Amino acid sequence: MSLPQVRCISSEETEIRQLERRVASASSVAETLRTDIVTLLKQLKQLEEFLHRAHPPRPMKSSYTQLGVLDAPTDFVHALSFSLDGRYLASATNDEVVRVYDIQHGFATIWEHKGPCPATAVMWRDHTLFVGSMDGVLICVYPTYSWIRRRRSEVIYTADEPISAMEFNTRGDYLLVCSGADVLLFQKASKKWKYQDFIPRPVAFGEFNDGDFYPILATSAHFLENDKSCLISYLHNGFWKVNFDTWESRSYWGPHDSYDLGDSRRYFGRIATSAKSPDSKSVVAANLCQGLDWFKIMPDRLKKMSSTHQPQPINIPLPVLFIDHGQAVIMGSTNGCALILEVKHGEKVQALKHGSGNEISRPPDILFVNLIFPPSRSNMGDFIVGRSRMIATGDGNRGQRSKIILWIENSEKSSSKFSRSWVVILKIVSRPP
Repeated sequence: MSLPQVRCISSEETEIRQLERRVASASSVAETLRTDIVTLLKQLKQLEEFLHRAHPPRPMKSSYTQLGVLDAPTDFVHALSFSLDGRYLASATNDEVVRVYDIQHGFATIWEHKGPCPATAVMWRDHTLFVGSMDGVLICVYPTYSWIRRRRSEVIYTADEPISAMEFNTRGDYLLVCSGADVLLFQKASKKWKYQDFIPRPVAFGEFNDGDFYPILATSAHFLENDKSCLISYLHNGFWKVNFDTWESRSYWGPHDSYDLGDSRRYFGRIATSAKSPDSKSVVAANLCQGLDWFKIMPDRLKKMSSTHQPQPINIPLPVLFIDHGQAVIMGSTNGCALILEVKHGEKVQALKHGSGNEISRPPDILFVNLIFPPSRSNMGDFIVGRSRMIATGDGNRGQRSKIILWIENSEKSSSKFSRSWVVILKIVSRPP
């Protein structure tokens, strides 16, 4: 009589089976959590839409009045930028000087730096000021630090062309820089900013002047879709979208929609600059010929919705930016003023007169940041919390002293002491003929 065979299971096999059961159980829990997260995100989106319907953004009914004037620049203004806490204003002018003003202490000049050539772009991130120059040099400076803690300026990169625009992502760890035909990508790692790569250039477009293509020139760059992609506007090549995961670049709109091959003068798609709405659902572009073009951001393209005609005597770049929670835009002009237009119909709301109106002014750029001001105390010791908007405009005539004017919102809900401000920086700069 044969005995049944008994297979002995080692302790290692037992542990492996236990681990397999644990992995299977963890996978089931992870799948359940994934489903719950998707459901929660859908509920949050529905709640956001409900709150938006219940409390829609208020229409822009306020106006702006002049708050103060800065007379320090000795040549036309290239760029302006407010610090994130709203206390400091940085300016880059054609006299090759970058200045920082203290808004809370009588607009006093607290820092100056003279470079070898004019700075063409400035932008704050935390307490760091990024400066781009005419010779393509991108540097970091720390003008608001005390002299004990102040760090030396750092050269991040030297590009081949002048730096015209900069854009940070939401977290502030990536930076897009427009320099001629290229858009450069930088990343902050271990407290250092490092160059990563340049965005693929668009396909050459059009033929003119004995068969030459239109030059490629990047004018603006915007982060999209949780910083996983970006939208770039080009002077002649329309809008292009770039996916950071695949590094794929494709046309998102134009330029063939606005071009007549039979007559190059009939090309109405030259995008001088562009702006993205706060909800990332729309884009407005200022072209060199006819004014503003309004677009809706679709999954696979930009859909042109309408145009607002703002004819100018000469074709020069005019800046534009969304303000008032996307309910209005502000743009530069060639007659010494900044125009505020409401989005729904594109009608003018107010003109902020900066110059005399007799000179031709060129605004090269607009920068916009959401500022959080430290709360102010009244004489009674209570905190005053209010909402206000500020605008800074700068003009200049070559050979004359320029002015930077600060404007503040004039509405019933505005307070002279505010803790939170929407700030738009608009430069109106004249050029010699």
